[in-house]
Amino acid sequence: MLLPGTPAAIPLLARIPISAPLGPSAGLWRDSRGRPLPEDMGVIVEGQNPWSPRYAALLVTGNGQEGIRRAAMVLASATLRRVL
Repeated sequence: MLLPGTPAAIPLLARIPISAPLGPSAGLWRDSRGRPLPEDMGVIVEGQNPWSPRYAALLVTGNGQEGIRRAAMVLASATLRRVL
């Protein structure tokens, strides 16, 4: 399952268990200290599919459209995808 969008646009993102030092809270991605990530920073993170826990959900997200665009560009680029 692939979920593109911001936590504000897709409230389901807050319910997906992820193992990362950041997470969605109050409609924004926040770092481990609770500070919102910049709107131009993209986030690519794997979590558990909320409908089928045996499968993963890939979140391509950010706090703004530029962040989402940048995260999507990394997935679309074979060269950049290698660093994931």
